[in-house]
Amino acid sequence: MPQCFSPQPPALPKLETLKLSGTVANYSVPVTWNPYLGARLQLQLLLPILLLWAGYEMDSRKPESYSTLEACNDVPTQHGQNPISPQSNETPNPEAYAYALWDETLPEVAPSTLPEHHDPSIARAIQPAQRKRRPRKVIILALVAAAVVIAAIVGGTVGGILGRRTSSMSPTCSNINIHCASALTATNRTDANGFVHRTISFQDPHNAIISRLWDSQNRTWTTSNVTDYFSKKSTPLPGPPMPGSPLASASTDGNLSIGPFHLWYLDLNRSICSVYLDPDSRTWMIDSEVNEATLTAGIALAATWQRPSGGRGSNKDGHWIVAYQSPLGDILTANSSDWATPVGAVVSSDVPPNSSLAIVPQLNGAWLDGLALAFENLGNPNNMEKTTLHAQWDHVGDNSLVTDLPANPQFAITQFDNWTNFLYLALFPDDKVTASCYLKDLLFAIPNIIFSGGPTNQFSSIATTTDAMFYGIFNDTIIEYSVDQGSQSTFHYVGVVYP
Repeated sequence: MPQCFSPQPPALPKLETLKLSGTVANYSVPVTWNPYLGARLQLQLLLPILLLWAGYEMDSRKPESYSTLEACNDVPTQHGQNPISPQSNETPNPEAYAYALWDETLPEVAPSTLPEHHDPSIARAIQPAQRKRRPRKVIILALVAAAVVIAAIVGGTVGGILGRRTSSMSPTCSNINIHCASALTATNRTDANGFVHRTISFQDPHNAIISRLWDSQNRTWTTSNVTDYFSKKSTPLPGPPMPGSPLASASTDGNLSIGPFHLWYLDLNRSICSVYLDPDSRTWMIDSEVNEATLTAGIALAATWQRPSGGRGSNKDGHWIVAYQSPLGDILTANSSDWATPVGAVVSSDVPPNSSLAIVPQLNGAWLDGLALAFENLGNPNNMEKTTLHAQWDHVGDNSLVTDLPANPQFAITQFDNWTNFLYLALFPDDKVTASCYLKDLLFAIPNIIFSGGPTNQFSSIATTTDAMFYGIFNDTIIEYSVDQGSQSTFHYVGVVYP
């Protein structure tokens, strides 16, 4: 059985995990500091100091006496704690290409729950009388307790900072449809009979990978729980997806032997894993060649199908290609001709850690066999730049597409007018979507996208297909828009595609 495993990369922080039990077993959730529990702990530690100090003050004002009660810690107690509108831009041919056996329904999703947190509390018991301790001992005990409180406060501050850095992965997410930290990927294809298919993929609250397929012949969306599908097979997924895994997908046109749809994700060891839809059996399969290559990535993946160069030579079907950032910071690309030998696209000195990525086919003369890879260029501030691939990757610099990027943007690219014009999109952490449009050999900045007829641009993740469709995760749903190709700053609301 192929395995998908590689050592934890030294340049990336290791996620501490918590094993859950019950209805959602064996899934890992990053553990983050809870500032409320930290505050309660600090108050509990502060209480003994106040009691000791009060006792010392009372004793200092009285003659020698005896105590009749003394606290002893021996008995703990517990405290708990739509279907969418028809799409008018597709005209099906008379005969449909049989695509896949998709599940029509999704298993019931129950929100994940965490074990209750138990804080030991102190009960008091009666003990024989003792002479009062000397004030010197009281002071020593108070100093020791104070040191413990200071350490707790420092730990709480550091833990709070780390918690905020991983807040997007918080196990307290209340979503019931989509993981709060889910990535989103989308792809499209036209089959041999001219029907359009679109696929979007994401994670549910239990980290399962879900794919949704649009079929222009039936004009319906259907659902496939990829993780659940493999859990019922003799050959399961080589590695379960990590919570909030980056996702990438790509599709071919026509009816090629390499399969119409591929999906890539990261497992718990940050190794790149891949599954695909087999065109003959019409079932999900594991791409063992990708898994055995043990490629280790950061927080972003990008993928596409690289067309063959005019159908010439042995590469008649083209190649799958995946872009990712290595633990050393270089942006690499690996393709299906030799997954185990990735090629450098951008050196680490030009990109920040955890750069966002997007990749799209590009015309190379008369053939659509070139590629354009968008990445985050290291600067002050950073910009979205691109490098192109013809015979090799060529990053010239000073080709900024979207400028003044904040930390942690998300990129997406779509095209129109038969691969002659492109729209480069960036989602900012404050929910703003900005873009630049390459139109008739000129680059125009689009500071704000206008979302016409639908929700505002408060998306946690975005994706595009190459037929000018836009998708965003919004309020535990996935929304679809179409790009106005006459006014590229306007996106028209189509509908909710999930749930």
